[in-house]
Amino acid sequence: MINKMQMIFKFLIIISIFATNSLFANEPKLNLTPQEKEYLKNTTITYAGDPNWLPFEAFDKQGKYIGIISEHIEIIEKKLDLKFKKIITKNWSDTLELSKKTEADIISGDAADVTLAKNYKPIDIYMQNPLVIITRDNYSFVSDLNHLKDKKIAYGNGGGYSTDIVKKYPNIEFIITDTIYTGLLGVKSGKYDVFIGTLAMTDYSIVQMGIENIKIAGDTGITMNLTLFVNKNKPQLYTILNKTMKSISDIQKHNIISKWRYNKIEKVIIDYTLVWQILGISFIIVFIVLIAYQKQKKLHKKIKVLNDNLENKIKEEVEKNKQQQLLMLHQSRLAQMGEMINMIAHQWRQPLNVLSMINQTIILQYNRKKLDDEKVKYFKENTKKQIQNMSKTIDDFRNFFKPEKEKIEFYINDVISDTLELVKPILTKASIEIIFKNKQQFKIIGFPNELGQAILNIINNAKDALVENKIENKQIKIKLVEDENITLTISDNAKGIPENIIDKVFDPYFSTKENKNGTGLGLYMTKIIIEEHTNSKISVSNNKNGANFIITLNKLKIVK
Repeated sequence: MINKMQMIFKFLIIISIFATNSLFANEPKLNLTPQEKEYLKNTTITYAGDPNWLPFEAFDKQGKYIGIISEHIEIIEKKLDLKFKKIITKNWSDTLELSKKTEADIISGDAADVTLAKNYKPIDIYMQNPLVIITRDNYSFVSDLNHLKDKKIAYGNGGGYSTDIVKKYPNIEFIITDTIYTGLLGVKSGKYDVFIGTLAMTDYSIVQMGIENIKIAGDTGITMNLTLFVNKNKPQLYTILNKTMKSISDIQKHNIISKWRYNKIEKVIIDYTLVWQILGISFIIVFIVLIAYQKQKKLHKKIKVLNDNLENKIKEEVEKNKQQQLLMLHQSRLAQMGEMINMIAHQWRQPLNVLSMINQTIILQYNRKKLDDEKVKYFKENTKKQIQNMSKTIDDFRNFFKPEKEKIEFYINDVISDTLELVKPILTKASIEIIFKNKQQFKIIGFPNELGQAILNIINNAKDALVENKIENKQIKIKLVEDENITLTISDNAKGIPENIIDKVFDPYFSTKENKNGTGLGLYMTKIIIEEHTNSKISVSNNKNGANFIITLNKLKIVK
């Protein structure tokens, strides 16, 4: 097993070395003939594309042409010292209609587009992008789309590659969606099982739309080839455009793609041995995450079965109250473990996406034989930085949930700040504003980690209520007030708790969540931590906009 993994790591490095050879090559020169230069002086060149096809191209609200293709066009315009006259259409269908009348000299598109090919001739392909298979998270890796032929499989309308899809998979009945956004949301909701789209566009759209429960599950084996179609009646323009596109260097193309896919990282000196180790660690981390997920899934099933039978056990074994308390504490810990894994997953999403992009770029550059030492250095530093960020996330959560044996003096403000740092990604994702502005420090004696867990439970409960009630301007406010004691108030604007159940929120196994995903132990264990472990009091009430959770702590001293 180890030998096989080493072979895989070495193979990926060889891919990286060969793939970057031409990436940093010198920029090709553009040599136009006198006749071609004269042609450009006496002509106006019109251009059209897809007005809504990011990250490839689009026209924004101000009419500005943006995207990967637009930046290639901008370079061409600079090299030719002229500006194309842009024709803005309402949609891709209008652009295709325009092509039938040859009202544009140049139209961007997929080299496989049969409609454009009738009146236009494509220049040499300047960029390739694979078509990938998008599914929900519960699907495993898809090696062959034919294995899913009985599922609902969709792809976006208007893509030039649609002919290739139907030709390669003749036994599948496809569903055609209006846009890629409709297709991705259809997969998320379960309307479709699979959506097929280009890697760049699906990756960009998933990030822009904030969809979390779908993934790239495989490759179709089909590639979309980007080109520029030139009016067949203008052979000189065709030759000029073909020359000019070829004069754009690979590093310029790489920088354009990087701008629309992931952040640039500075280049550093590389140690090839370290690269093998980093790639190995990346695979091991993914493997560990998968194992942890499977274990969590099994634990969740066990807890569900236990909860289904727990009411009868309580009635039959009332005398075993102490054992039941221990059981509930154990379940609470498992629920906190689930919350912790969820928060880690949120903070790991971006570095994992970057690692995935690095791996895809290495393979792509290898296939093109465009790797050199500097590019491998580039990949190594990027990978190392992402892994360090992921390691720091694990350390932060491990320290936060570490049990304490002895009471210590600590500042409540620090506990609140540390807790907010952990939940910040989830609150940001849910568009929840957190307000905590206390500058005065309050010191008490107790267990800071357990108090932090209690605060975390209350914040998570408020977050769930805000999301479930679809509040527009979601807010969670935290306030510390000094009187005879120290009063910590956590309030939200989630419409409050119904008066007929507000007295039950701290009862074990009582949950207000409509989706029934709550264990009913979060607020119960919060009450246990506050009253028994910190010798303080907790209560709940409603304000005009939501709920107030009030913790009254015994004051040690105040440091101003």
